Amino acid sequence: MNIGELLQNANVPIVVLICGGMCLLSLVLVIVLPIITGTLQIFGSIIDIFTGIIGALTGILSAGPVAWCGCLFFLIVLAMCGGIALIVANILSTCGTPNQVLFCRLF
Repeated sequence: MNIGELLQNANVPIVVLICGGMCLLSLVLVIVLPIITGTLQIFGSIIDIFTGIIGALTGILSAGPVAWCGCLFFLIVLAMCGGIALIVANILSTCGTPNQVLFCRLF
């Protein structure tokens, strides 16, 4: 029995249902699989970030003073920038008040 005879003997609604089901299944797979893949990639990236941070911290603590000197310098510079930002914010908040300083004239 070949395909032509099979299609002639089959009921048309059954063939339509099978083809429609295959199209619907492929459409669902085309939509659902990228969503599942993207979601899994997001979770994998989050886990990778946390394991990377933990690995970096253990590497800093176990590598000795030479390896984490750059990190210490970066943290000191970051703290200094934050301190300068706080000082400027406090000075700018006095502008327009009787307690203003000459620094306010720059702004």
